[in-house]
Amino acid sequence: MCALFGSPDIETFKALAWLNRKRGSHSYSVSTTNQSNSHIDFIVRDVGDFRMPDVVGSYYIGHIQAPTTEAKDMSNIHPAQSDDMKSLLWHNGILFETYVKEMQEDLDDVCKWDTKLFQKMLLKYGFDILSTIKGSFACVLNNGYKTYLFRNENCPLFTDGKSYSSTWFQNSNSIKPNVIYELANNKIEETTITFSTAQEFFWSPV
Repeated sequence: MCALFGSPDIETFKALAWLNRKRGSHSYSVSTTNQSNSHIDFIVRDVGDFRMPDVVGSYYIGHIQAPTTEAKDMSNIHPAQSDDMKSLLWHNGILFETYVKEMQEDLDDVCKWDTKLFQKMLLKYGFDILSTIKGSFACVLNNGYKTYLFRNENCPLFTDGKSYSSTWFQNSNSIKPNVIYELANNKIEETTITFSTAQEFFWSPV
């Protein structure tokens, strides 16, 4: 189990990190964006319990990890990223082992980290791939130009319009499943881009 959380306010961000602390303690990361939320300026990764680094940003993106795959070393701490750093993916959820093998075959890649394979599939196929993914996912994606949030029907993610969290927090509501949201100018807003959940099996909002 892992957790996603983010906020433009550092104190809110710290509170969300504390709220999500039970969702993973193997490793964590903190990233910051510039004022438009479209470019990642800073990423720190470390193992162990979450510790807030000495960093100032326009928007803070956090991930707490409890790995569910064999990939559990420092190179597999979120976000997964492309070689040119233009595609970064933070992921909470579990993808079916059979689908991981399908991604390996499609990409001709022996990587075992599901998030890295997921990131590569998004880079190759775009949002169209989301309707085929078997498993659970809630994600934050930055492509160097925009930051997006999305989840399928099997994984939670909540927002109050500015901040977001894998765990419910005050004044927050579940984001709609199968809908792409965009983070811009510290606002999380629904877009017209949609997809479908390939298989429903884990989680649904109350």
